Order: sequence, then C-alpha cells, then structure tokens
Amino acid sequence: MYDRQFGNLLVLQAASQSPTLKSMVPPHVLAELFQKTIYWLQTLSPISSALRHDAQILENAAAKLDFQISTSLGRR
Repeated sequence: MYDRQFGNLLVLQAASQSPTLKSMVPPHVLAELFQKTIYWLQTLSPISSALRHDAQILENAAAKLDFQISTSLGRR
C-alpha cells in the first residue's frame, strides 16, 4: 500500500506543476496528503530503511512545492 501512495504523490506533484493539470490538484489537499504520508512512512521507518528513504524523497518533493511539512514524529 505505501508504495502506491508514494507513487501517487509523485504523480500528483508532477500534475500540480503542469500548466494543463494544475487546476485539478488543489494545493492544500496535496500538502495534507504529503504530510500524512510522510508521517506514516516515518512511523514505519525504524523497521525499514527503504521506508525512511521514501519519506526523505517525499520531504524533498514537498519542499520543491514550498510546502511546510513537519518532519518530526512528535508534530503533525
């Protein structure tokens, strides 16, 4: 499941940057999806270095969209 959500977010990030598709991806919804998915991946990262790496990739993707994403497990 996490791999599908990870891929979906990357597709939505690309769509949000497209002149044709960006109106279909509300920025506030995309930011919330990034936040929730990163938090979830960070929660699971102690059991998998791949999940930790996926969280870092999404953090970088969110930063490119100028989203303020909390990367601490204690904050949401």
